[in-house]
Amino acid sequence: MNHRILIVCFLIVLAYGAYMDALAVACVSHDRTLTALNKFGRTLLILFLPFIGAAVAIASAAETAPQALPGQRWLWPVRFLISNEPSVNGG
Repeated sequence: MNHRILIVCFLIVLAYGAYMDALAVACVSHDRTLTALNKFGRTLLILFLPFIGAAVAIASAAETAPQALPGQRWLWPVRFLISNEPSVNGG
């Protein structure tokens, strides 16, 4: 019984990580401000550091190139990464 709960929890975390990765790769591929080398590097970061790389890519896209983000209905699971407030650096 306990093993089933552990497996279900693991599958939920795995699915969420795959969703974040797919969303982050979509953001990087639609970002017109990045060069091809930057897109390649960010995609590698996303794939090798699944949760951290995806979080950095989504947060970066939200701040620097909001047009690269897909429609709002796809962003609700990661809305904590996207802030509508200006950054502390004044950007």
